[in-house]
Amino acid sequence: MTRRRIGALLRRYRADAEMTSKDAARAAGLDPTRLGRIEQGRYRITPAQITALMSAYGIEDDHARDELCRAAQEPPNSGWWMPHRGHLTDAYADFIALESGAVSLRVQHPVVIPGLLQCPSYARAMLESSIHPPTRERAETLFAVRMGRQQIISRPGTPVRLHAVVPEAAFRARFETGTVVREQARHLLTLSEQENVTVQVLLLESPPNFGMYQAGTLLEFRHPWPAALSIDDWRGGSITEDTDEVAAMETHFDQLSKIALPTENSREFLENLLQKG
Repeated sequence: MTRRRIGALLRRYRADAEMTSKDAARAAGLDPTRLGRIEQGRYRITPAQITALMSAYGIEDDHARDELCRAAQEPPNSGWWMPHRGHLTDAYADFIALESGAVSLRVQHPVVIPGLLQCPSYARAMLESSIHPPTRERAETLFAVRMGRQQIISRPGTPVRLHAVVPEAAFRARFETGTVVREQARHLLTLSEQENVTVQVLLLESPPNFGMYQAGTLLEFRHPWPAALSIDDWRGGSITEDTDEVAAMETHFDQLSKIALPTENSREFLENLLQKG
């Protein structure tokens, strides 16, 4: 994933400079075929080659150069999730890699509590009630990965800014253990007390067209990485950095957050849910 993102950004820089890959490779002292494979994310690139290419493109953004050079020096397969890689789809592993480096996330799901906000009992119940139940070994791995992903909410120094719109429908779910929904509501109340976490509830009585779309996550990163959009589906989802698609989702999420309960009213909803028992 890191190689692909570096390659895509360099390809964008080259396009902005209106240079052919042949001219860019010549200016940076690279073989044109190798440059093409670097842009495709198939080959690794060195900091010296990044510096040469950005110089050829006339880019004087020191911060962007340093960020790309830092990413290029990351050891391959170094993510915390790699020990579990055998149980993850490629799409899920790519998403985790992106999510772990994000500085801001906007998340919405039409039916369930998003994974980053799930309490342990809810996460286990979701895995156990899956339409395609995993083996016990894979279920334990997926549970561990889901809990591990949540570390970004409280990571030292730079906790991710998380804004989530959760559906009221998620609190109507029935699980074998009757306390799951209450534990999840209490967990959301605790999370919503953190300055970097915003939780809004989308009521069932809201216009249906606002909550009927697939689950989506908007991810923002440090400069110069472009924002990304992840759309979930039963096969694992897809990720795009296409600016039009990202902008469309940003507009949708802004509209969704206006329809959802404000944060204080969302907390009242959760408190009332707990009081009703």
